[in-house]
Parts: sequence; structure tokens; C-alpha cells
Amino acid sequence: MASDYPICLAAYNSGYLHGTWIAATTPDGIMDAVRAMLAASPLPDAEEWAIHDHDGFEGAPLSDLTVRRRRGQGVP
Repeated sequence: MASDYPICLAAYNSGYLHGTWIAATTPDGIMDAVRAMLAASPLPDAEEWAIHDHDGFEGAPLSDLTVRRRRGQGVP
């Protein structure tokens, strides 16, 4: 099963590595897991995130996921 490791950029920029491995099942499921990870961030009001690692995508193009930083809410 494909999975990715999104991290909280506010925490990362403050010297903390805060993220979680999540199963890449559906876009809504991924965003729910990202929102939960951001809500548990050691920094208040965390919104920005990035994917720092992934596994099991077997050559699928991930440029959209790995290059863009997206907010935890209102992702198009």
C-alpha cells in the first residue's frame, strides 16, 4: 500500500520534526490525516505542510504532492 510522510512546516522551520506516516488511500482520507497531524503540531495554528517521504507509489508521478506546499484546509 502506498504511504506518505507529511510534515508540519511551522514545526520544521522551528527545529522540530513533526509528521506522521499515512496510508495514501483517497484524497479526502489523506487530507483528514494531514489536518489531524497539523492539529497535533507543537506549534499553534499550524497550516502549511509538505511531504518529506513516500513509499509504494511504484513510479507514479508525485510532483504535485512533493513540490507544492498546501494549507491544511481548503485544498482544491
